[in-house]
Amino acid sequence: MINKDDFQQMALKNRFLLEQFTDFKEFFLSWTALLKKNGDSYLIENDGREGWLILYSENSNGGWDEVEKVVSHKFHKDDYVKQCELWLSRI
Repeated sequence: MINKDDFQQMALKNRFLLEQFTDFKEFFLSWTALLKKNGDSYLIENDGREGWLILYSENSNGGWDEVEKVVSHKFHKDDYVKQCELWLSRI
């Protein structure tokens, strides 16, 4: 499970604006985060059922392109924030 406030602080530290955070606790602890930086949009999705943490970037057609993906079913609480911070620090 990820803490929204911790995620938001990490996003701000990396100069991202967290536009939306949706927590689907009832669906295998899944969640999504919509972020913006320099006019570009990114989506991070945790698929708790399948055990994937995925980073997407918005393409010119308004769709989403997968950028990176990791297996997350063995992640602990802090691992989600650390992985997301690693991704965002590269953008």
